Amino acid sequence: MRLRKHQSFSDTLTCIYLILLLANCTSNSKPQDQMGKSITKVLQAPSFPADQWDLTGYEAVKSLGQPIDHIPYNNLIGGAGITSLVIQDGALILFSAKAFPSLDTLNLHGNKLFVVTDLDKAPGLRSLNLSNNKLPYLYGSGIYTLENLTKLDLSTNFLKSIDEEAAQLIQLKDLNLSNNRLMEVPQVIGRMDNLEVLDLSYNNLAVLPGDAMYMKHTRHIDLSGNPLTPSQVDQLKRLLPGTEIVFK
Repeated sequence: MRLRKHQSFSDTLTCIYLILLLANCTSNSKPQDQMGKSITKVLQAPSFPADQWDLTGYEAVKSLGQPIDHIPYNNLIGGAGITSLVIQDGALILFSAKAFPSLDTLNLHGNKLFVVTDLDKAPGLRSLNLSNNKLPYLYGSGIYTLENLTKLDLSTNFLKSIDEEAAQLIQLKDLNLSNNRLMEVPQVIGRMDNLEVLDLSYNNLAVLPGDAMYMKHTRHIDLSGNPLTPSQVDQLKRLLPGTEIVFK
């Protein structure tokens, strides 16, 4: 009988040890919701001071409509762990991706950007939104090195052309160039073999290419709001029968 009590007490201690061990492992793992999905830790502005950002332990930064006019690159720690950076409708004039090498998503819609640099320092970028800014060109931004990029929104800027280096965006599927200052369809589009959706609406396109076969892989093209004639658009539709062409 004593032996049974001793064994029972030993079994109880073993059970308590296993419970404590399991609790410790759980506390060190990434938090999960009720469905068992991982929860991303998001830092939302303005919970951090303007002149110093401590992003340690966070995976995402989100700011919507806050008057952020600069990022304190010299007083920023923990940027290497950020995979999603969203600063919408702020006041940024300059952005460098150098401090955020792990970015998967970058959304800077609605700032006052004139210059974007060091995008090549975030080679894993897959979604990039630079719309509603003041960008006059892309040269020197490092954008053309982003071989993993699948979605690019450059709408509502001051772009007059797209560099030939854009052909290096080999995974790009969705390209929005609407509301810029383009005067012709960029020839480099023909070398973007995975491009499916192209928005060229509300530019200054008055002429369409006579040989548009280089765009045959594109499934959807929006030409609305350009100074084109219906006959020009009809001709393009005949050249690209497998492409949905929108002209309003």
